[in-house]
Amino acid sequence: MRGREWSWVDGAFFAVTALYFYSLVPYGLNLDDEGTLLYQIYRTALGHRLYTDFHAGYTPGVYLWNAFLFRALDVNVLYLRFALTIVNSLAVYLIYTVAQRIGATKWAAALCAWSYVALIPFYDGQFFSANIPYPIWYVTLLWLAGTRCIIGWWQARSSWWLLAVGALAGAVFTFKPNSGVLAAGGYLASIAALTIIELPENGSRSWAAKVTDWVRGLVPWVLVAGVLVMMRGAATSREVAAIALPVAAVAAASFLLPVTVRHRVAPRGAWGMAAAFSAGFLAVVAPWVAHYWREMGTQRFLRATLFVGTDFERFYFIGYPGISWFGWLLFGALVGLVVLVWLLRVRLLSRGILGVGFTIAAVAGALLLWLRPPPMVEGFSASVAMRLRDISFALALAAFWGGVAWWLAKSLRLRRVLRTLPPEACGPLRALRILPVTLVVLYSAVMMHAQLYPRTDFMHLVPAVPALLVLSALLLTRWSMRFGVVLCRDVRAGRWAARAMLVPIAGIIVAVTAPAWGRAAYLWVHGWRGSEGVVRLQSGRAPLVVEPAAGRLFVALSELTRFLSARTSPGEFIFTFPVLDVVSFLADRHNPTRHGYFFPGWPGHEVEAEVIDSLRQRPPRFVVTLHDHPLFFASAPAYYFNLRRYITANYQWIRRVGMFDVLATRDDAEPLQETDVVSDRTLWLQELSYRRGAVAAELRHVLSGVETDEPGVLARALAAASPGAQESAVWLIRKSRSAYGAAALATMLELQELPARVEELAVRIVAEVGTGECAAPLLRWMEVMPARRATVAGLLFHISSKLGFESYWFSRAWQEAEARLDGVEWEQLAQWADNPWEPLALRLFAVRAIGHAGSSAAVPVLIRLLGDRGEWRDLASQAAQSLAALGWVEPVFPAVVRLLRDDQLWAAAIVAQQWRASDPTARVALEVEMSSRLAHVRTTAFWIAAGVRDAALQPALEAGLSDSVPEVRMAAAWGLGELGNPSAEAVLRRHLDDPDDRVATFVRGALAKLGVWLPA
Repeated sequence: MRGREWSWVDGAFFAVTALYFYSLVPYGLNLDDEGTLLYQIYRTALGHRLYTDFHAGYTPGVYLWNAFLFRALDVNVLYLRFALTIVNSLAVYLIYTVAQRIGATKWAAALCAWSYVALIPFYDGQFFSANIPYPIWYVTLLWLAGTRCIIGWWQARSSWWLLAVGALAGAVFTFKPNSGVLAAGGYLASIAALTIIELPENGSRSWAAKVTDWVRGLVPWVLVAGVLVMMRGAATSREVAAIALPVAAVAAASFLLPVTVRHRVAPRGAWGMAAAFSAGFLAVVAPWVAHYWREMGTQRFLRATLFVGTDFERFYFIGYPGISWFGWLLFGALVGLVVLVWLLRVRLLSRGILGVGFTIAAVAGALLLWLRPPPMVEGFSASVAMRLRDISFALALAAFWGGVAWWLAKSLRLRRVLRTLPPEACGPLRALRILPVTLVVLYSAVMMHAQLYPRTDFMHLVPAVPALLVLSALLLTRWSMRFGVVLCRDVRAGRWAARAMLVPIAGIIVAVTAPAWGRAAYLWVHGWRGSEGVVRLQSGRAPLVVEPAAGRLFVALSELTRFLSARTSPGEFIFTFPVLDVVSFLADRHNPTRHGYFFPGWPGHEVEAEVIDSLRQRPPRFVVTLHDHPLFFASAPAYYFNLRRYITANYQWIRRVGMFDVLATRDDAEPLQETDVVSDRTLWLQELSYRRGAVAAELRHVLSGVETDEPGVLARALAAASPGAQESAVWLIRKSRSAYGAAALATMLELQELPARVEELAVRIVAEVGTGECAAPLLRWMEVMPARRATVAGLLFHISSKLGFESYWFSRAWQEAEARLDGVEWEQLAQWADNPWEPLALRLFAVRAIGHAGSSAAVPVLIRLLGDRGEWRDLASQAAQSLAALGWVEPVFPAVVRLLRDDQLWAAAIVAQQWRASDPTARVALEVEMSSRLAHVRTTAFWIAAGVRDAALQPALEAGLSDSVPEVRMAAAWGLGELGNPSAEAVLRRHLDDPDDRVATFVRGALAKLGVWLPA
């Protein structure tokens, strides 16, 4: 390791990185996460109380910092994105510089740093993830800065560095609590590993030295125990092996660091170091913790700010993905490359044999690609990116275990060397300088990786690997230099060979980032000036752009904002569901409740009850809901069944603006209108007008000749076009997420007018955005192409799933869905549903479609599926839904209630929607589930009972106030308040002092509904 000086190469690296992020600043919008954060930040800027006036999902750092930007500059999304450009560019630059600090070459460091850039998802036609003000982008920068400061402390031996490390750990905690705890633990373990307690001069350890050394040695194992405790909620053995085991491995390996390289400190000095770290941490954390703790009290603070006791991992948990055969092949290849270098070094393999082997492998690979080329349905860049994401988890584990193996080998070798050399001869050893700082990076790598729990998906992997990429740069440098020197038998030539070996990695990075660079170039031409080559969001708060084919969202948002601004006055409320806080932000109309983010299960039904109470207290004239199927939120209308009952009972659907539905109170209702803000074909033609070439010209001509929105007409027009024009049209349909285009593609599949590669892409598009209009042509395609039966079954399953969700939309779109399934015969549906040998996907479609077909002749089949315990439980739930649609649920209602034992989504929604207080058998069945031994079944049953307002259920609700589960007690209290029977006052008063503050709040609210007002 050597000191680094700024060079033009470093400046160019930072400039290119900043240019990449800056060029995409105005591009796209993420409707759910970004919209929610923007509105919450705006409310913070207005002075609304965080956690009290509105719910927030993070510690206050991200809100306070971005609110400061809003107040200091202007309420404009671009300012937040400019700040993120700086933050992300600095994070990439820190990966680049820290990698060089531990011995990586500039080229390897640059490639690994840009690998992080390539991993940040860019969704062409939608948004760039780096533009979303997630706190994790700030966390990554602050965490890497803390790692760099620990390296500075080890070099300078100054406690001022530890003060900075503590402050940075506190800043990480302020932005994201779990990351802050993990970062602080990793920092402390690194500091403990790099120090040794100095013995008194007489050679005997004093009491203080013993205690201090015992605490120092205990720190790494406390860290391991803490990670295991963190994962106790939902982790399986796979998560423990992938996340906790690496932490334990680094903790154990740190004890092998030779004493010679550690920082010798007296006991007092060690406690002084701990005090410096703690002072830095508390200086950042203590002010806001004291403020919010005093404002909310202990229970609310721990729950709302730190999520203690919320059990949120039960809803957000995604298991660590298993390693596929390709991942194991990758592991084998990496090990093989290491072994190859060793064989060359010990002369067990000659360069000639290696050359012959590489030539044979290259020829064989080229022949294989020529004879069986990969389909790459999504295109070259997208296919490479998808494959990279598939193996990214395996690569992360390979990098970590490779780093540990290298570090252990170097440590053991250094220990042997130190035993043979006198102390004065050890100074020049490079390992004495490299190993300690590499250990710091190892600790940061495993603790960053631990952030993956509980949601182990690709987006959460991205901020979990920066320190691993630093480690990868070192490993890549070591391997490529060894290979190059051994191969060329000359140091100078070996360095050039090592650089050449990095070219494939650079090629992958270029391939993955090419779509983003292409879109950035397009924006430089069209986006930063008044060009019609982009669709602009008409908002001074969010002057964002997107290409025309993807512009339907921006056009709809602009029209919706204008409509709400014209129909409401400043200060008036609107309620949005399930994840449309962005509408409140753009229209500057506040949500009357504390919540605008409804991920099914998080928040739970207790928040749903709070939202209903808030809507009653401050009823908005308008409600805006999403007429779409957003990922993760599609089931929200079904899950929040009590809120659905309230909205549909008090509001009427009055307007559809693109993918948004507007509902109004009965007094404000007006004639129903569907505002088709812009047709898909218009946007396609607008995009094609800025494309050059014969294919674009041909497709423009084809689309210009289509004068109707009938999918069959579009399908026949495209069928006559060239394969290139067909493929271009398919990509336009996908980017616009057009249901009209998907129906045309389904017709083209039936006509078999698509090339094989384009056909596969069309299948994916129909699965993503196809509606019931696609069902009839798909069924006809299955008749003429029996080999695609499984494919069609899967498509029909996706379509029927969407129709099932649509039946619970607040806008009551069920009748529209029926009309789109007119071409399906109920006899065929009944046959498929009743045949256990048919694919499950096809049977599920058939069961769901029977409810849309409107014929009661298939009711016996549905009743059999509902009651047959030997059938798939999913079939029973869907049979219940179809019976409800056909008006046949009442005779079998007790059986539907019993489905709550296996299904808390569909069964609960059906029971809540179809409840009849006059049915005693249904009441008895629900009371049975309210006394279930299973807490989750009991909880769902109580929330149903609380919302249906059945006076006969009051005794059961009163009994629920003594339940051991807080959620049941909350449901019981809220239900008694909903009933409004004064006879419940006495039992409610007995539970005013419930140990759970949430239950006590619900009890007070129920008493208030009974007219009993208590002092605050």
